[in-house]
Amino acid sequence: MLALPQLLNLRVGFVSRRARNRFRWIPFRFISEFLFTCHTHLGMALNVLRERDPDLFFIFEHKANYSLPLYLALLFRRRPVFFFVHDMQQVANTTFRGRMALQLCGAWVRCGEFYPLYISLDDAGLPAKRRFEVGKTLAIPHPHHLAENPPPWARGRMPGEAFRVGIIGTVRKEKPIRKLLEILRQAQQRLGFELVVGTPRASVPPWLGKINAEILDTTTETHYSACLSSLDIFVVDFVHAEYYFRPSGAVVDAGMNGCYVICPDFPVFRAQIGQPVSIGETFRTVTEVPLLIERAMQRLEQGPIDSETWRQYHRVENIAAQMQGFLEQRAALNGRSGNRKAVVR
Repeated sequence: MLALPQLLNLRVGFVSRRARNRFRWIPFRFISEFLFTCHTHLGMALNVLRERDPDLFFIFEHKANYSLPLYLALLFRRRPVFFFVHDMQQVANTTFRGRMALQLCGAWVRCGEFYPLYISLDDAGLPAKRRFEVGKTLAIPHPHHLAENPPPWARGRMPGEAFRVGIIGTVRKEKPIRKLLEILRQAQQRLGFELVVGTPRASVPPWLGKINAEILDTTTETHYSACLSSLDIFVVDFVHAEYYFRPSGAVVDAGMNGCYVICPDFPVFRAQIGQPVSIGETFRTVTEVPLLIERAMQRLEQGPIDSETWRQYHRVENIAAQMQGFLEQRAALNGRSGNRKAVVR
């Protein structure tokens, strides 16, 4: 995304909440995290004020319920602002604080040039009370470094060679794998594929070592990519309440590495694996997974999926073109005219 200023021919002020927690010495985690989040968002506000004459701002991530100083700083600078929604609307469905934060952010969207940026799918399918102002949202392909620098092509499968089916990622509650693994182990006996589980060594639960699967360490980025590129089929499951409207980086990582993707039938996942060409299928319940794997194996026997077309769609040039068109449209709606720089002034 750092290539956007050159592609848009605009000065972009990037704002991020990445910082080191200076309050870990406090023994109470809640207080430590609260102070850290306040500190980072105050720092973001100061960075906005320090930026020298930007044409627009780009916020990678923020928490609306901590962002009053940030919003005031952005309002003072009077420049268009794009911000990634991330899980803001998802959290609003589960907690009171999340609902209040969404209401606050929605108010700022309505009152100025504050534009929610979505990965793959906008909020048109959500209930009206959880949507942002119509016409101010933009959905872009998932930015990914492998879209610009594709990985080496995976080795071709030899005739009769077993397919490799894998679950890759950190084992945690929103990505349940025990039931999925049980189903895959049963399907393995009938379909004859090799079962692979890739996860960081520090997160391997004791029971994982007792199953009949190849366990690979994915602690480093190199190991993670190597693990994905060794697979033919990538399978993942997510908790509905956590991911129904939240894009998955793991799904995109798998697609970038040439995997056929099988994931839950959530709207955002359908968009992630289905635009502009399909690179997999979705399931409503994990009991459907064996059938989808069998279909995937039959499909891959005919040749590889069109990963290249799907990967090209995610290149930053395409994202920049979408953002430029959106800014020009907003400028027209705001009654502005002139050259491209006038779009954002």
